[in-house]
Amino acid sequence: MNPKAALDTLLAFQQAEIAERNRTLARSQAAAEMLLAQYAARHGGDEEPEVEQLRGAEAVRARMTDLVPTMRKESLAFVPGGAQTPEVLAASKVTSAEPLARGVRMRSVYLDSIRNAPGTLEHAQWLTERGAEVRTVPALPMRLWIKDRELAMVPIDPADSAAGAVLLRQPGAVAAFLALFEAVWASAVSFGEAPGAAWRTPARSPASCCASWPRATRTRPRPAAWASPCAANGA
Repeated sequence: MNPKAALDTLLAFQQAEIAERNRTLARSQAAAEMLLAQYAARHGGDEEPEVEQLRGAEAVRARMTDLVPTMRKESLAFVPGGAQTPEVLAASKVTSAEPLARGVRMRSVYLDSIRNAPGTLEHAQWLTERGAEVRTVPALPMRLWIKDRELAMVPIDPADSAAGAVLLRQPGAVAAFLALFEAVWASAVSFGEAPGAAWRTPARSPASCCASWPRATRTRPRPAAWASPCAANGA
C-alpha cells in the first residue's frame, strides 16, 4: 500500500474516533448541567445536610481541609485546566500524600494537554509513583471530586469554579456523578500511554447519559480555584 494512503487512512480513523468521543462527552456535559440545574431549583434555599453551598474558593479549600483526613477508601476527581501553577501543585502534594500513605485509592482524570506541561506532568508522575491512578482525556466538563462514593463536590458554576462549590450527600445525586466519572474514566487514556495510541484499541463507549465537553484544553497556568486530593485544580 502507498505509505501516504496508509497514513491518510490512519488519520481518518483517529479523527472519526475523536469526533465520536467528543459527541459522547458533550452529551455527558449536558446531562451533568441539567442535573445541577434541577438540584439547584429543588434545594437552592434549603439548609438540608445533604446539600451544602460553599461560596468562593477559600470556603471550598477550607471545607476540603476538613474532609480529606476523613477519607477512608477512595477519592475520584476531574482536573480541568491543563497546566497548573507551582502553588497549586504544591498544595495538591500536601493534600494527597497522607491519604495515599494510608492506602486510600485515588483516581484522577486530567486533560491530555498536561503531557506538554512539564510541572504538571512531573506532578502526575509523583502521584502515580505513590499509588495514585491517573488518566487523561481531550476535554472535561467541569471540576468534580467524589469522596468514598458518599459525597460529591461540584462547582456552583461549571464555567467559573472560583465562584464556589456545592457539596452533595444525597445518594441519587452522588450516584449520578459517580456514573459520569466512571464513564469518562473508561474512555480515558492511561497516564503511561500516549493519547495517539488509542486508535489501536476501539474506544469503550461511555453510557449515553455521561458525555464530553467542548471546552478547549489549556496549557497556560491559571490561578488556583480549589484543589482536590490527587488533583491540582486551576480556575
